[in-house]
Amino acid sequence: MNIRILAGLSGLTGLLALTAPAAWGQGTLSCSNVRLQNALITDCTGSPVGGPTYGMEIRVNNPQTQTFDSGLLQVTPTTNQPLKRIIVLSGKNVGRFSVGTLMVPFVPPGTEATVELRAWDKNTGATFDAAKVRGASVIKVRLGGAGQPPSMPGTMTQFTGIKLCPVDAPAK
Repeated sequence: MNIRILAGLSGLTGLLALTAPAAWGQGTLSCSNVRLQNALITDCTGSPVGGPTYGMEIRVNNPQTQTFDSGLLQVTPTTNQPLKRIIVLSGKNVGRFSVGTLMVPFVPPGTEATVELRAWDKNTGATFDAAKVRGASVIKVRLGGAGQPPSMPGTMTQFTGIKLCPVDAPAK
């Protein structure tokens, strides 16, 4: 890890200076719909849903394999951890999610990535592929992490929400 002591920096700014080489060496994405107007996870009628009975995953198209890959890393102040699960929020934030910054190890910083967000009702299946009620959204995001200092993580401004509806066939 490349550690630099920078005089005059304090708090979070100093922490970012210490973690930037590890956190932003690959493309980065800020993964949240909290600030997006009306971009919610909803049922088939348009009512927001959330809580532990709903699953969600984020996958990014891997340019080398041309398949969607879920091998994303969650950036934390001390280390980057594999993204394990995403919680669709309930209560006053029903239909929203916020994962924080994700590192996409197989897409270079500054390039456009195809991001797939998938959600499902766990009462109808343990995974997206098995669920009988599910929905997905595919968007383009210009990933952050390019340049010196690294650019800010890409944002999901194209995300307009996911509607979960009954399906007849398993997902492919």
